[in-house]
Amino acid sequence: MLQIISGKFFESDDRSISDCKGILYSNILWFEKIETCIATLEATDAYSPIPGYVMSYRNQIENEKGSNGLLLVKTGDVDILKQFKYLCTFGLKAFFNEDRNVVYKMCRTAPMGAEIVTLTTLSINRYLEGNVVTTS
Repeated sequence: MLQIISGKFFESDDRSISDCKGILYSNILWFEKIETCIATLEATDAYSPIPGYVMSYRNQIENEKGSNGLLLVKTGDVDILKQFKYLCTFGLKAFFNEDRNVVYKMCRTAPMGAEIVTLTTLSINRYLEGNVVTTS
């Protein structure tokens, strides 16, 4: 989906374009806007233990010739957000997810209860550490 919304595979400029936003949470502390050719990521509550980031992007799809007025205007927002979170995870070496609670559970440093004693932070360093600080 990220390749599709980049627009580089379209044959014409006749497109339906929608400005979209999504929210991602992470264990990274990043204060500056991150701009890519696909999306922009901006901190919303960077001082929170699990900071939130707004992902802004342009969802675009080429209009089909001879569609007789029936147009597909937008599709794939869930997949776009999912693919971008994976890029952020590996590019920034931190954990990203659409659900704040998932980030909390994956990056916790203490067991949540007597039966849950395995900590992912002990097996995957850097990506799941709490409050990953990076230099720009």
